[in-house]
Amino acid sequence: MKNILVSDRLVAVPASPIRKLVPFATEAKKKGVKVYHLNIGDPDIKTPEVMIDVLKNWTDNPIAYGQSQGQPKFLESLVSYYNKLGYSFVKTNHIQVTTGGSEAISMTLFAVCAPGEEVIAFEPYYANYNSYSTINGVKIVPVLTKGETGFHLPERSEIEKKISKKTKAIL
Repeated sequence: MKNILVSDRLVAVPASPIRKLVPFATEAKKKGVKVYHLNIGDPDIKTPEVMIDVLKNWTDNPIAYGQSQGQPKFLESLVSYYNKLGYSFVKTNHIQVTTGGSEAISMTLFAVCAPGEEVIAFEPYYANYNSYSTINGVKIVPVLTKGETGFHLPERSEIEKKISKKTKAIL
C-alpha cells in the first residue's frame, strides 16, 4: 500500500482524548456497567412532545437542508431576544447560525484570532478546543478551576495574570 501524505498542519493536531476513552467505555458496557457519555453533547432534557408529533407526521421527502444563513423566523427570534437584553443594534445579518457547537467554535477562532495569538480557556475545558486552536494556529492559555470550589472562576487577579498582548478572547 502506498503511503498517503498528509499536511504538517494535520500531523500537529492533537488526537482527541475523548476518542481514546471509547474502547474503555465499550468494554465497560459489555460487562454491564452503566456508562454516562459526557463527551457527545447528549441532551438530558426530555424532547418536547410537539417536536415528536411534528416528526411523526412529517411527509416531506427528502428532508432538505434549511437556509444556510438560518431560518428567518429563528433569526428574528434571536434578534428579539438580544434586543430585549438591551442589544438594540443586533440585526439578523449580525448572526451566524451553525449546525453545531464545534463548527461555531472553530469558525469563531478563525474569525477572531490570527495565527500566533492566544485564547484563554478555563480548565477543565472541552477537549476539542485543543484541536480547533491548533488547526487555526491559536494557542490555548489555560486557567485552572478546581472541583473543591465547584469549578467557579478563580480570582480576577489570577485571570489577569494570563492576559497578554497576544490574548484575543476568553472562552
